[in-house]
Amino acid sequence: MDTPNIAVLQSPAAESLDFTKFSLEKQLSFVVPYNPKVSEMIGYRHAVVRYRVTGTNKVDKPAKMATIPQIKLDADSYLLPKAAETVLLGLLEDQQDGMIRDMIEAGSQNIKWEDLTLEKVLSALTATRISNRLTREIVELWADAAIRPSTDKRAAQVAEAKGFANDPAKVAAQQAATFNAYKENLAKLAAAVPNLGMETANQLDVFMKASALDDDIAKVLKRKLFAILNPAAASEDL
Repeated sequence: MDTPNIAVLQSPAAESLDFTKFSLEKQLSFVVPYNPKVSEMIGYRHAVVRYRVTGTNKVDKPAKMATIPQIKLDADSYLLPKAAETVLLGLLEDQQDGMIRDMIEAGSQNIKWEDLTLEKVLSALTATRISNRLTREIVELWADAAIRPSTDKRAAQVAEAKGFANDPAKVAAQQAATFNAYKENLAKLAAAVPNLGMETANQLDVFMKASALDDDIAKVLKRKLFAILNPAAASEDL
């Protein structure tokens, strides 16, 4: 009977070099402490999240890592010179690393691969581009088209709580006031340093999550709210 040809690692130290934590079956990666000795496997890469103190070489807490599938560019869809392909892949991986940081900061211990697809990364890059060009006027126009159903729902809750739900005139006035208040405060997020207090930012964050809005501008506004509500996470270097 033939003996199966099974590779045997020579030592625990050698074994650690080939150790990665992900589940191909479940299509997810596990967030683990960073280990510089872990080698990369073909088709995968290590996304490392570091916690440096801004402006120094000091670290705030130990780095973390997740082993994820490498992004592949379809040759039929991306006819690029090699140098341009390398630059594009670098941009995509940087964006992917930022997405992983956000997931970890939100408390995720597992990174689902479906959340890191090329399509999701390109969408996030688009949101970043919009963020860089965002103006108060753009947010106001977006609000006019997007948030009215959610603000009217909120106004109805206020009217019910205050006992005038059966008064059409008061309900209409409340709807206008609620819409204008949310529109005004959301528009403040267009500023490089939004003039919003934590309480207002938290109210907007709750509103945006409840609204289930998921277009590119909504994603940008949610990211800005996350940065306001989590200043330490937003300021750390990747």
